[in-house]
Amino acid sequence: MFLDILHQKQWDYKMPLYDKYFEHVEYIKESTAQPRISIIVISWRLHRDTLESFRILQQQRSEQNFELIFVDNGGKDNEFLELKPYVDIYIRLNQNTGAYLARNIGSVFATAPILLFLEDDGIPDIDFVSSHLAIFDNYDVVSVRGVYLCKTDNPLNERQNVYYWGQKSFPAFVSLEGNASYLASHFFEVGGWDDQIRYGHGGLELALRLLEKDSDKRKHMYSPIPVIYHDLVKDEQQFFSKRQKHIEAFKYLLEKHPTVNKHIEEWQGMFLNEDKLYLKENLDRSITLSDLQKRVFERNKKQIDRMNHLFVPSYDPQRIQDTFESIIGSRRCLIFGAGSLGTNILNILKKNDIEPVLFLDNDTQKWGESLQGLEIKGPNDITEGDFIVIASIYSYEISEQLQKKGLVKNRDFIIMK
Repeated sequence: MFLDILHQKQWDYKMPLYDKYFEHVEYIKESTAQPRISIIVISWRLHRDTLESFRILQQQRSEQNFELIFVDNGGKDNEFLELKPYVDIYIRLNQNTGAYLARNIGSVFATAPILLFLEDDGIPDIDFVSSHLAIFDNYDVVSVRGVYLCKTDNPLNERQNVYYWGQKSFPAFVSLEGNASYLASHFFEVGGWDDQIRYGHGGLELALRLLEKDSDKRKHMYSPIPVIYHDLVKDEQQFFSKRQKHIEAFKYLLEKHPTVNKHIEEWQGMFLNEDKLYLKENLDRSITLSDLQKRVFERNKKQIDRMNHLFVPSYDPQRIQDTFESIIGSRRCLIFGAGSLGTNILNILKKNDIEPVLFLDNDTQKWGESLQGLEIKGPNDITEGDFIVIASIYSYEISEQLQKKGLVKNRDFIIMK
C-alpha cells in the first residue's frame, strides 16, 4: 500500500529510503468529503502543547474541511494515545528521522490540494486554518509562511530573527516551516523537503527548488494573518544547540545551491512591498482578507505589542525614525554584521534617510573588503561616540561584546531585525 501511495505522488524513487523508517499507518477517521487542506504535524515525544493545539484545530472543523495527519517520528510505544481521537491519519516511524523526512512521509498520505505544516509545540490561532485557505483563495501563490507570536515573555525570545515581520504581506520564502503551506502539486513535483536535512533551512532549500519549476519569487509570500504561538527555546543550552544546527545546515545549503545568497537578496529587495504580490482577479470580496486580518490582529494585539518591543523592528518605519531621532544625534552610524541581514538593514535604513558609514564584522577575512559600497572593519575600529546597529544572527554575543567595551544598549547601540 505504501508503494502505491508513493506511486500516486510519483515518488516511487523514495521507497528504498522511506521503507527503512515506515512502520505502519492507521486511518482513524473516514471522511466522504474531499478536504481542502491537509495539516501535517510530526513529533518524536508528546509535547504538552500538542494536545492543546489539536483541540483548537478540532474547533475549526465545523467551518473548514481539513484532514489532520500526525507522524509519530520514533516516539515511545503508546506515546501519543491522547492525540489519536483528534487525528484523521496516524503514521508510525521506527525512529526519529529529523524534521524533513518525517514531514515528507506525512505529506505522502495527504489528499488535499494544499499542504499545511504545523509545529508540534506551536499553538494555532482560532482562525489558523481559515487564514491559510483565504490566502490561497485570494492570491496566486505557491507557498505561504505565517507568523510566530511568542507564547510567553521568556527573554530568550529576543534572539529570534524571523518570527514576525509586521502587518504587511509581501514576497518572502518560507523561513518558518512550522507555519507554512504549499500548493501540493508543486511540492510533490520538486520532491518535497530535502530528506537529507535533519534540522534547519529546509524552507529556503525547498524554495530554491520550487523556483526551478516557476522562477517567480513573487509567488512565495509572507502573511501576518496565519498565527501560531511559539517560544524560541526553553533555555540557553537549547538556543546554542539549535543555532549550531542552523549554521551547519546553511553550509550544506550553500554547497547544494551556491547562488543562495543572491536569491535571498532578491527576496529582501521586495521586503514590505505588498504591490509585488499577485491578487487573483474577479473575486467576490464581501468577506475580505482585511476583515480577517483585522480580527486576528485585534485578538492578538497584546502578543504583537510584545514582539514589536523585543528589538527595533525593521518593518516599522515610525519606530526606526523615533529611535534614531532620540538616540543617535550627530554620531556616525555603523552596522555590525556584514552579511545578508546587515545588507537588508542597510537598505532599510537608507529608505528612512539614515546613512551608515561602514560595516563592522568579527570575521577578520572580511576586513578591508566592501559591502554595498561601504568598507568592512573590525570592532577595534569603533571610535568614541559611534552609534552601532547590530544586524546579525549573533546579536546576543555582539551585544555582550559591545557591553564589555563599555557601550550601553539603547544608548550606544541597538539591535535591529
